[in-house]
Amino acid sequence: MAKMKKVLAIAMAAAMGMSMLAGCGGQGKDDVTEATSQAETSEAATSEEKTEEAASEEAEQEKTEVKAGDVLIDLNFDDNDTDECHTYSNGGQAVLGAENGELCLDITGTGSLDYANQIYYDGFELNQDCVYELSFDVHSTIEREIQYRLQINGGDYHAYVMDDITIGTETQHISNQFTMSEASDPAPRMCMNLGHFEG
Repeated sequence: MAKMKKVLAIAMAAAMGMSMLAGCGGQGKDDVTEATSQAETSEAATSEEKTEEAASEEAEQEKTEVKAGDVLIDLNFDDNDTDECHTYSNGGQAVLGAENGELCLDITGTGSLDYANQIYYDGFELNQDCVYELSFDVHSTIEREIQYRLQINGGDYHAYVMDDITIGTETQHISNQFTMSEASDPAPRMCMNLGHFEG
């Protein structure tokens, strides 16, 4: 009987990013929500007079707008580069690249640990009592489980926020908003564990 080599491709789409919402400085999160709601009501009244194309452009600008006090980290793979994302391996085998505006990990061996194959990104900070949102689009050539984490980058590597999700061939948008309840971390790590999971 011939053995088949299983190849798994994971793609993180260009919408992957992390943004820090207001709440660390002047405006609290509730103030921002109220101000945003009032602005949206005002915009809705005037947008009826605009053409459909102009309204679409405005919506796109609003989607990427960073409000006062926010910090935006936008990982962008449009130029088919990995945008400072890297891999860590502990018994797994995978090659990281970028294709068609997506970060791709071709996995040929899952290893025996959930972090046997890992995509990671450094170069940001998490400040105590600030509100953050981690969001990304993801799909895979097969249905499988992955884990995303914002964690301490050393010591016990514990997660500030994490979740195990099941992905498949359909692109999913994942978004997780959380408050940094621990002491500020000037050099955390964002990572995706893509090694071995049960099943």
